[in-house]
Amino acid sequence: MCIRDRRKPVKIRLSNFKATIPAMDRGGTTDPYLRICYKTPKATATSAIFSVKDYDRHVIAQTQVMPKVRCPAEIVFDQALTVTAPTDGTMVGQLPRCTIECMDKDKMSRDDWIFIHDVDLTWMFAHTDEERVTVHPRQVHHIEDLRANAGFTTASVLLSYTATALYE
Repeated sequence: MCIRDRRKPVKIRLSNFKATIPAMDRGGTTDPYLRICYKTPKATATSAIFSVKDYDRHVIAQTQVMPKVRCPAEIVFDQALTVTAPTDGTMVGQLPRCTIECMDKDKMSRDDWIFIHDVDLTWMFAHTDEERVTVHPRQVHHIEDLRANAGFTTASVLLSYTATALYE
């Protein structure tokens, strides 16, 4: 009788990111980059009062900006981007301290987000230690009414990546 190893992973490695995204700029292009980060509440009540945001963003990893990509398209982000996020001892629910954000670089103003996704471990690693995951992101920004985006909907936005469970 074969009993599966009951060890729990201590970290999850995320790599090989691809995303299908819409055009965000008037010319039918996007300047996308991928950012892996997490948020923590402001350290003191005083800092929360004098800030617009009540959290601090901590960037774990970020790709280079891909300038003027004709969209909608499937974007392959830097293959070397590998993030290792610690688990909280359970494999049910979202991976703590790990949010995947696809951003559009703007020169004149603040960068716009295209989508935000929290990694959900609930249905992963049932039969293997490595999985190729394809999901619809948790939040998708409003898709601009541009000629390039004709027929592209929020349901068309996809994110795929490889998740690998790491043990001690």
